[in-house]
Amino acid sequence: MKPNFLNWTTARRISVTFVLGLIFGVADPAIAKTPSDTAPPSCNPVGAISPVCGVHGPEDIELTPDARHLVISELPEHFDHPARGLMLMDLTTDHVAPLSISSKFEVGWGDPTCTAPPAQIGSHGIHLSRRPDGRLELFVVNHAQRESIEALELIRDGAGYRAAWHGCVVNPDGLMNGVSATYDGGFVATVMLDKATAARKDVLDVMASGADTGYLVEWHPGAGLVRLPNSEAPMNNGIQILSSNPRFIYFNAWTGEQVRKYDRQTQRVTAFADLTFHPDNLRVRTDGKLIVTGIDELHSWKACTLARSAFCRTGFSAVTLDPDTMATALLFHGEPGVLAGASVGVQTGNTLYVGSFMGDRLLKIGLSTYH
Repeated sequence: MKPNFLNWTTARRISVTFVLGLIFGVADPAIAKTPSDTAPPSCNPVGAISPVCGVHGPEDIELTPDARHLVISELPEHFDHPARGLMLMDLTTDHVAPLSISSKFEVGWGDPTCTAPPAQIGSHGIHLSRRPDGRLELFVVNHAQRESIEALELIRDGAGYRAAWHGCVVNPDGLMNGVSATYDGGFVATVMLDKATAARKDVLDVMASGADTGYLVEWHPGAGLVRLPNSEAPMNNGIQILSSNPRFIYFNAWTGEQVRKYDRQTQRVTAFADLTFHPDNLRVRTDGKLIVTGIDELHSWKACTLARSAFCRTGFSAVTLDPDTMATALLFHGEPGVLAGASVGVQTGNTLYVGSFMGDRLLKIGLSTYH
């Protein structure tokens, strides 16, 4: 039986936050009555934490090679109506402004049939890497106009950066979340919800059950988008390949509270790390360790999301993960009330920047003060 395309289109048009709120709200109707929201806290620094306000749902973050800027992906509340998309933050001033994007199709940056950018990018996961020719490539998961990975070049522009769109790869078969370069012009990405599951009448029950809902895909110029076998997981989320050893893929199972290590040669998961929180995105630290960030629990967040509150009091954790041993160590724990929905952590020096898939801020955290 063919999936119901109307249901799939509807699922794409609803924000991830709202979809998951409905999912878990249906699973436990009582939580909708649980008071777990409050007004957003002050933007003034408190202890080790300095909020940077004025960003909207900074779901994913990348540090530029000069360590002077952050590229920020603002997750739109509604996929079909993205507000600003990609932003650039100056770390010397904390000033945030839209990333300027021009357009010029180039062969090898995407499928040859994708020759024009979307009217606006509804960004989700992002990944910044250096191509074999030395140019910086920014892969962007896009939900606006089409479900795709957009390929942009990040270019120095005076004291900052601008971007140029060069291509895309469309995925007609699932709702994507994260992306990582393979460092040879290709990428791997997570599909958190496949098309068939989205079309099921009991989709909410399936997702709330913790069953596998997504998988991994891989793309290379001239090869097309391929689903990777044995990569199914409950809510596949953040993903990362290390440039030092591109054989392995590290990806998060959000509702499964795990980071999984996938061998691209044997095409199976070979190791995993069990966590005590829900891992969202992955970032690489300068010492080669991964930073894993996510919210601590779902109960308060479920209720707050379902109520569409202005701010959710959900604690979060950021840990480091050794890619060889899969051992973790606590980097920072955020108490409830400081960030709405932590999704990513990026470290430069003794400063940790934490983004959120919802809310009006990211956090700038002084680790030396915290520890």
